[in-house]
Amino acid sequence: MHDTAPAPNTFAVPCDGELTPIAPGIAWGRLPLHYSPHHVNIYVLDDVDGWLVVDTGVDSTASRESWLALISGPLASKPITRILVTHWHNDHLGMAGWLARRTGATLLISDEEHQRGASQADQTRHARDDRERRYLLAHGAALPALDRWLAEGFQNMSMIFPLPETYIPIGPRDPVRVGKRTFQILPLSGHSPLASGLHCSEDNIFICGDQLSDRLVPPVAVMSDQPDANPYAGFIASMDLIRRSIPEDTLILPGHEEPFRGVAAALARQATKHTEVCNRLLKAAHEPQSAGELVSQLSRSDPGSTWFGFVVSRVVAYAHLLLAWGHLSRAVTDGRIYFTTTLTEEIEISRFLPTTETETTP
Repeated sequence: MHDTAPAPNTFAVPCDGELTPIAPGIAWGRLPLHYSPHHVNIYVLDDVDGWLVVDTGVDSTASRESWLALISGPLASKPITRILVTHWHNDHLGMAGWLARRTGATLLISDEEHQRGASQADQTRHARDDRERRYLLAHGAALPALDRWLAEGFQNMSMIFPLPETYIPIGPRDPVRVGKRTFQILPLSGHSPLASGLHCSEDNIFICGDQLSDRLVPPVAVMSDQPDANPYAGFIASMDLIRRSIPEDTLILPGHEEPFRGVAAALARQATKHTEVCNRLLKAAHEPQSAGELVSQLSRSDPGSTWFGFVVSRVVAYAHLLLAWGHLSRAVTDGRIYFTTTLTEEIEISRFLPTTETETTP
């Protein structure tokens, strides 16, 4: 085991082109985003003869400039040899292809995430926009807001540099050796198809992508290419997996916020938020409502063109969960989908966190 004292919950936030050490052989960096939350975390792991980087940022000029500064600065002593991407979203996978082409590094990612990312990167804009328009219109999206979403926010999702021709698939419980550490892959779904969390039980470190956060609540959405999905089923299972697998004093390395400790409190905050939203939706849908009409129950402020379609898709995800639980019904009238409350009994937090007893898996 590495001879280190427990790290505090606060670390110096890295400036652009710089890295902050957070544990022996692990450094934290940030890349800029042109949309909220305006940055994404990357982690650099010392792999003896090279570097393994976790996540890569969105494909943009600003990201490329940041990577060039890192490569010529704190990473100049040896090459980047592996790139591990937690999930397919553009702010995590976006620069993987560019970085692999420039450095010769090998990409590691789950098959499910690679398939979704490659599909997003390869489809024409017309095909993506047409499918998204039909999907959101069916869920009651208003045309002016929908048009702005398609022209602006929706295009962010395709900001992914062409992926390498080859990659190494990683799957549940696979060991990933990095330097003297061995990380085990935890399969995490809901926020994306099958994200990869990296857990080093020896040193109590968990790199979790967007699945767990100190203050933010990871969004879960039904995407237009899988319109009947129920992603919350996988998300709740992943919350329980984290609860059972990650000890309370583990250092959590999230996708956007600062590193932190306190798994139970973070899971409880998520469960509380999801429970509150479900109950607001049930109260609002006492008469038939489309997802577009229910957006105000999820977001009290105007999501704007950057997030409009995504917020509608998040409402659909909650609705599909409540359908599966028997609390909503679904009907289609004149091509539009409506949801209506069938069980008025309030959802309890235990539906998202079945138990709070402390336990870990071997």
